[in-house]
Amino acid sequence: DDALRPDADWTAGTCWLNPPYGRQLPGFAARLLAELAQGRVGAAIWLSNCSTDTVAVQSLLAEAAWICLPRGRIFFDRPAGGRASPARPSILIGLGRIPPAPRAMARLGPVLRSVLQHAR
Repeated sequence: DDALRPDADWTAGTCWLNPPYGRQLPGFAARLLAELAQGRVGAAIWLSNCSTDTVAVQSLLAEAAWICLPRGRIFFDRPAGGRASPARPSILIGLGRIPPAPRAMARLGPVLRSVLQHAR
């Protein structure tokens, strides 16, 4: 299924999103922010490469409740077996009506709370 189709149902209490890295990433960021704004997604955790210089990640950071910057690389299990790791560092971003970052996140790396989110 194509999650970026206009009729794709994103309704969820909490959404875990690890979008494809590459050209589709900005579309997923924009769609997630729209779904949060419309209340169809209550809370989300976003995982992507740590490209903090991109418009997509900057837009998510502006709305973040917290971010986690994992030490080292995150490994993914491949469906055919084995493991893979992205070439760049990763970032986890908590958005929406999400509780504080779970303690498990702190085992991955520093967790930073958004000053902007808490000042609103």
